[in-house]
Amino acid sequence: MSNNTIYKTILAVDTSMDGCSVSLLHKNIIINTLKICKKNHSDNILPMINKILNLAKIHIKQLYSISFCKGPGHYTSIRIAFCIVKSLSLKYNLPIIGFSTFICLAEQAWRKYTATKILIAINATKKNIYWAQYIRTKDNIWTGQITESRIKINDIHKKIEDISDKWTLVGNTWNANLFKKNKKLTITGITTPNARDIISLSESVCVSNQNLSNYNESIIYLDEYT
Repeated sequence: MSNNTIYKTILAVDTSMDGCSVSLLHKNIIINTLKICKKNHSDNILPMINKILNLAKIHIKQLYSISFCKGPGHYTSIRIAFCIVKSLSLKYNLPIIGFSTFICLAEQAWRKYTATKILIAINATKKNIYWAQYIRTKDNIWTGQITESRIKINDIHKKIEDISDKWTLVGNTWNANLFKKNKKLTITGITTPNARDIISLSESVCVSNQNLSNYNESIIYLDEYT
């Protein structure tokens, strides 16, 4: 963790999929909490935020920024985090940093397995999935936003056939029995984002002094096919 962020206190929130998670970077220490709550995100997320702020003994107005996972994911649960961070931003004049679910899952695969080539498949409907291919460069920059799309679930096999090299699988769509014999693929148990990884992504943005407005809070739905 860079010394450049020693005075930056960042709160991260995620309710985009089946997990509810909150993470806080304060004085170069990360406090994190994650709870699986498929249908009751709204009941859990605010108490989780309050608990973490109380543990760190800080007030929301001391935050440098607030970050969240902006989708795609579950239509309703994404909007819970969005409404919370938007409200806090307006009340305390905090900048918002939004990251796609894809890059948050890719960052988690890097943290847990140092994986640099990530295939991400997320349930959308019974017949469709959200799909992306992310690659981490030698400069520790994630590329792959251009691949974010919504595809028919039957097209996943064609996507796999077209890839070369070895890739790591994350998301809640993968059937382990179906892909475990493919030597190009490494299956993980990563199925939902964790706010801990949103902190890492946010820190990188702050360290590089990027314009935070480039990371807008607009929710990603990916309703159209590509």
